[in-house]
Amino acid sequence: MAIPAEPLLASAIWSSEQALKTSPSSKPTSRNDGLNTGCHAVDNALGYLAEYGSINCISGEPNTGARDICQALLVSHLLGSPKATAVVIDTGLAFDVRAVHRVLTQRMHGETDAAQQAVRILDRLKIMKVFDFEGLTECVSEIRSMLETKAAPQRDERTNAQVPKTTVRDSEDEEEMLDTTSPSETSIQPTTKQSTQEESTQASGFVLIDNLSQVTTPMIKNHHAHGQAVLASFMRSLSHLTTTHNLCTTIINGTTSSTNFKDEAPSIFSSCTLRPILGKAFAHQLDNHLLVHEMASMTGKKKEANGTSRMSPDGRKIAASVAVIEVLQDRNGGRLGRWAPFRIDGNGGLTGSV
Repeated sequence: MAIPAEPLLASAIWSSEQALKTSPSSKPTSRNDGLNTGCHAVDNALGYLAEYGSINCISGEPNTGARDICQALLVSHLLGSPKATAVVIDTGLAFDVRAVHRVLTQRMHGETDAAQQAVRILDRLKIMKVFDFEGLTECVSEIRSMLETKAAPQRDERTNAQVPKTTVRDSEDEEEMLDTTSPSETSIQPTTKQSTQEESTQASGFVLIDNLSQVTTPMIKNHHAHGQAVLASFMRSLSHLTTTHNLCTTIINGTTSSTNFKDEAPSIFSSCTLRPILGKAFAHQLDNHLLVHEMASMTGKKKEANGTSRMSPDGRKIAASVAVIEVLQDRNGGRLGRWAPFRIDGNGGLTGSV
């Protein structure tokens, strides 16, 4: 049977939140910290593409740059701390760990034995493969269990200590408080500060769902109202997990191309007819929403249907992947409408030279 949580005064919760914002010890894992791609053109234009403690979504076809953007964010997270861990939930069996290894090696090109170091870094990456929405929810539950197991020893130490004064007590507990002395209360404070500092120095986690629309679309098509309700419940649970453990949760959402929509296209480019598969109801549950789509190359021509590069009339090689990433939604940063072009090089890295 679950034990209910102890009630707290609203004033105590407010005071602790304000103290956390102003405390220097909370700087390493502040929710304002985020991840960039390592591509200067994209990072200078858009800043952090994904933030810790937030639900971040990248809508776009995986083979047009969305997956490459996520791989760049994953690499930035793994390189950010020697204790950083990440989980990839692969719903399409298309996640390529070799591509992540190439990007890691490329980002560490100035270091000796970069390839071997990249292999050791990949030991902190866990890949879960799922085939349906039920498997996705089981993976999220497993991640929750792993995180709570790591945090359990700290909670046990706190429960052994005396309950702080901000807790709403019963009358019997108040009588027991009269028998306690002030030195015993003050002796708990250093332990609480120490545990707070230890929490602030812990590396945050990274969760990538690649991709969400592949396992939710069949469920929504079979029964739209029920599917949307189940998806909303899942997103609330995922948001609670993200904020509780200060995770950087990134979701890949597929897109569909159509010109029959009555509403305005989400992209600021008139040539882009893409719409995210999971629509407005899903977008309201996101903190950051980005759209990745292909654009014409430097010669005004797109790549061939088979994906191979072509030569321009002046003999220059046309880039095989030229894309644009733009901000559709930014709940906290005010970056709505910003965009940046990029292309993917032969190693899977991002570059701003188009």
